[in-house]
Amino acid sequence: MTWLLDRARTLALAGSPSARTLVIDFDGVIHDQFDGWRGGDLYGPPIPGAVEALHRYFRGGWHIAVVTARDESHHAKIRAYLEEHTGLPVVVSERRHAYWHGPEILVTNVKPGGVGYVDDNGVRFSVAAGGWATALAGLPASPNDVLRPVKEAIRESGVKDTELLLTADERTRLQVLLAGVKPAGNAVVADLTRAVADIQGHDHPNWEDLFCGNLTSWAGERAGYLLARLLLREEEVERLRAQLAELTKSPSERANDRVRTLRASGDVEGAIAAAEAFAAEQAAEVANPRL
Repeated sequence: MTWLLDRARTLALAGSPSARTLVIDFDGVIHDQFDGWRGGDLYGPPIPGAVEALHRYFRGGWHIAVVTARDESHHAKIRAYLEEHTGLPVVVSERRHAYWHGPEILVTNVKPGGVGYVDDNGVRFSVAAGGWATALAGLPASPNDVLRPVKEAIRESGVKDTELLLTADERTRLQVLLAGVKPAGNAVVADLTRAVADIQGHDHPNWEDLFCGNLTSWAGERAGYLLARLLLREEEVERLRAQLAELTKSPSERANDRVRTLRASGDVEGAIAAAEAFAAEQAAEVANPRL
């Protein structure tokens, strides 16, 4: 990552107050928020390598600010989380810091100046790499179009609203579109249900439209996680159906399946042996019928 070292050197040579500070996001970078928001609980373990990185750079002399989008009511528990898992000194400051040079790790929701910003959702802007022509490449101009490929894939597959299960091909298409998306946990599903109820279940004056708009955006951001959970449930249903079909097969059907599988794999002798074994079992059954 030579650009980061180049930036550090540039700031150091210029005597910038940002030259010795690292700014690090909390959720998704230090705290593994693997099951979504969950009401703001800090339920996940540290991301692998996070504690070691904090120790390395803090002990090395860097000033560290942990930045979060959470409001001030969450800052004390973030401090407790960091102290518990790192053993390093952590402070929450009510002041707004343009720069951070303190002897502790700072918890804040105001981004101070720094050499770099470590963020799981960060987009690096570089004029040399294309500037605005490439910075947001691939992102639709409207958030309403983010899920359009998913909807089109479902529509093109011919699935009908009355069909309760996706086909194997439909599941494959969604798996490609949702690559890397973790399935929603129960807390996300419950939170989403409450959000939908809040959107639909009350009258409000026009000035409160922004509230409903925020809820709609919040719900839309979690649609991918719900679709990933849907795929897991669909695959489980398909697996159980296959098991049920296997259990309800007659002995002759299972024997024929075994013979076909062996033949398809090129094991002709095995197929013949399986057919002969089944014939022998049938003959024994005829000679000695079960009561």
